[in-house]
Amino acid sequence: MVQTVDPACIQMEVPERARLAPLPELVNSEIVAQAETHFLQYLLRYYKLLIYRNFALNLYSNPGETLKDFTSRCVEILGESFRLDLDQLREVFDRKLSQAKGKYIKLKEQGEFDPPQHPMQFKGVLHQVSERIAQMFLSAELNLQAVPYTRPLQPSPGTPELEDRLNSVEMEAHNSINQVLSTYQDRARNIDEYIVRPNLKDIHLVRSCILWVPAGEPAR
Repeated sequence: MVQTVDPACIQMEVPERARLAPLPELVNSEIVAQAETHFLQYLLRYYKLLIYRNFALNLYSNPGETLKDFTSRCVEILGESFRLDLDQLREVFDRKLSQAKGKYIKLKEQGEFDPPQHPMQFKGVLHQVSERIAQMFLSAELNLQAVPYTRPLQPSPGTPELEDRLNSVEMEAHNSINQVLSTYQDRARNIDEYIVRPNLKDIHLVRSCILWVPAGEPAR
């Protein structure tokens, strides 16, 4: 029979007006030694520690750390690598936008926009798409909830092939960000739990003490 006691509630001095009952005659050094043996057997048989391991990071949880806290710590550790991957991905889409801008300049120089006022319209669309893609990368954070793409794509008059290309780049950027996010989410969630039990060499019994507890009120 084992009862857990909070060490903070134990005091070395006898409380005022308290009377300590004498120890039973059977309590001697031999009995205390037997109690220590039973205590060791109890720890070996019943004590266990639940820990978590993230395989992607080869990281173990701290004693008493909850799964939620451990997962949050894994997300925080993965955050730097996640941001580096996003920065490299952003360079790819910056080049895609530069290519679209180059094609726009070429068509403008050749006078192939129809209607004639469409170059300014396309330039505005290019600016808007560039701003939205930049905002996607700036606002992307590593968490366990992916944000769905909700902006509807609407057909535009004029040169649809260019604007469709911009819409396609914007959608591709969002999907690529979500793909990177999903990869890192899987790494953060790649956690198994283990039950660790002590062996005899892990237990160091410092000393044995006798604990007096308040007696219950007598029945009336």
